[in-house]
Amino acid sequence: MKKVSIITVNFNHSHVTDALLDSIGLKNTYQNIEIIVVDNGSVVNPIPAWQQKYPQVMFIRSDINTGFAGGNNIGINAATGDYLFLVNNDTEFTDKLIDKLVNTLNNNNKIAIVSPKINYYYQPGMLQYVGYTEMNYYTARNSQIGQFEIDNGQY
Repeated sequence: MKKVSIITVNFNHSHVTDALLDSIGLKNTYQNIEIIVVDNGSVVNPIPAWQQKYPQVMFIRSDINTGFAGGNNIGINAATGDYLFLVNNDTEFTDKLIDKLVNTLNNNNKIAIVSPKINYYYQPGMLQYVGYTEMNYYTARNSQIGQFEIDNGQY
């Protein structure tokens, strides 16, 4: 079973990251995971409290805000998984999320990257993202699919 490293970045929103970690604990069924949270220079260091509440999670503190990409790179450098799952800290896991993504990757060797359907955090039931159209090579543009649609299971 391939190992999945779940990586998220926190900056001054520990309550949001708490909700993510709680949702992973409630919804995840995939057995071989590691969870890495990078605190990106938050004013108040949330790691001591998190270590008490989530002892199975790896926490890394950056003394400065390295930005979203920098924070993810810190997590990636610490990751040991075969697959990396970069998630915003306002993500809520759904049932069998990791299982579905891993199965998609394992069952098609032409796929190198996958993303789940994403709903807006503060607008439950409203789609934010389900993918992109193919790029038009004449205009070098593509379009986001599903944004601002009601999620009726159409994707």
